[in-house]
Amino acid sequence: MQICQRIVKVWGPIPHCQNRGVVTACGRTPTRWIFIAPALLLLTLMLSPVRAGRPIISQLAEHGKLKGLKVAKIIPGFTGDAYVTGFNKPGNRLIMIFHIPASGLYDAIIRYSSPGPKGFVLAINGSQYSSMFPTSPNHFSNFDAGLVELKTGKNVVSIGRGWGYFSIDSITFVPAQSPPPPMRPSAHLSDPEATPQARSLMSHLVEVYGRRMLTGVYTRRDANYVHRITGHSPSIIGGDLIDYSPTRLEHGANPHHEVQKLIRDARDGYILTVSWHWNAPAELIDHNYVNAQGKIVQSHWWSGFYTKSTKFNITKVLAHPQSKNYHLMISNMDAIAKQLEKFNRAGIPILWRPLHEASGGWFWWGAHGPGPFKQLWRLMYDRFTHHFHLHNLIWVYTTAGTAAWYPGNKYVDIVGVDQYPTDANDPLTNLWQNCRRHYPNKLIAMSEFGGVVNAKRAFHFGVYWDYEVSWVGFVRSSHESPSMLKRIYNQPEVLTHAQTKNWLQN
Repeated sequence: MQICQRIVKVWGPIPHCQNRGVVTACGRTPTRWIFIAPALLLLTLMLSPVRAGRPIISQLAEHGKLKGLKVAKIIPGFTGDAYVTGFNKPGNRLIMIFHIPASGLYDAIIRYSSPGPKGFVLAINGSQYSSMFPTSPNHFSNFDAGLVELKTGKNVVSIGRGWGYFSIDSITFVPAQSPPPPMRPSAHLSDPEATPQARSLMSHLVEVYGRRMLTGVYTRRDANYVHRITGHSPSIIGGDLIDYSPTRLEHGANPHHEVQKLIRDARDGYILTVSWHWNAPAELIDHNYVNAQGKIVQSHWWSGFYTKSTKFNITKVLAHPQSKNYHLMISNMDAIAKQLEKFNRAGIPILWRPLHEASGGWFWWGAHGPGPFKQLWRLMYDRFTHHFHLHNLIWVYTTAGTAAWYPGNKYVDIVGVDQYPTDANDPLTNLWQNCRRHYPNKLIAMSEFGGVVNAKRAFHFGVYWDYEVSWVGFVRSSHESPSMLKRIYNQPEVLTHAQTKNWLQN
């Protein structure tokens, strides 16, 4: 027997399939349906179980309320009479009303077209879910935006401008269940000579994975604020070796004894995560200039870690190991290695997070694509591990949810993500699912976050970051109210300083 469904992720629309077994949110009969053979339907239902009283719910975008938008028929592959476009101005918004017979988690499938990767926010009853459309310029594709929560009865669903210039054909909600916790990966570190302290810390992190989440902040000031509001201190404190960069020291930067302060934090039982906003080794741009797009760019020596503030070309440098800039690059690494050696001598393991957010391109180490970045990562790993014998480092690679930039399992211990969602309560299920798919055998952490991860809510959606670290000042900002901060730090799903302070004692 042929069975018809309203959505499918790959095969696209088939105009003349008979309408069976699907509920539409607007009460209208859709003009086109999508065919799924019984075996494929069975697989779909295994992945997203449809329970009694919870049918698949779908609505064409053209039937929603359009604010500043318009309908069009230019791009082929839409499933109704038209699609919705015009997401190019602030305030432009598609609003849809879905009447849901039973509350629960649903998989949100958005049929869209986009000329390039485009960030967007799906808002449902006031909660926001951030994600990014992949490139789909000349046709419509189905995008799995991850799990969302719907209530019984009326649900207000909207998509605003986001990054703009995409088109929407339909939104479908498929009943789903919260995924189970991830399998715990091996606790073995990439460095076979890792110190006992590093191995012990990694073992603890693996042990709690999928059951609890460690809390973290990037400054002692933020840690003190958290303690004053919640009565608890975070497990992790972060630091940055930015002002140890030689080109910053040359301009008079002062590290303010950052390493010594972090060592004191470790002595107090805090787990350390350390980053390095690496000011480019040479060719800083310390003046304003007009870029290729005709825009004035403000550039200063102290922003030399940004692509816009340096002419340092990592591709050319790596291709000429005898060049002056190559030697400057190595000497920069050596200067930081000497700072990291202080932690090593003190027996302190570090969640070492260098060269972060490379795929964004805004930092010079990622400005020339994944190839040079991976080469640079491996070069640093080899120099720190084998030349300087820094066996106290647990290497944390920051991903954007794609494997193209991944240096390889031999050079990475933990995969982290940096996120600043519009809504700090966004469970980021699509991002989590991508990370799990690309890195099934690695711990996955929220290495930098614009807020505080709501662990209870994240676990409810099947999202199990091993730890989260709130970026500087965000626990003290409007992103987190004191009442919400207190609520999160008292959740049974989180681990705080009192529960992890002995992890560094070996």
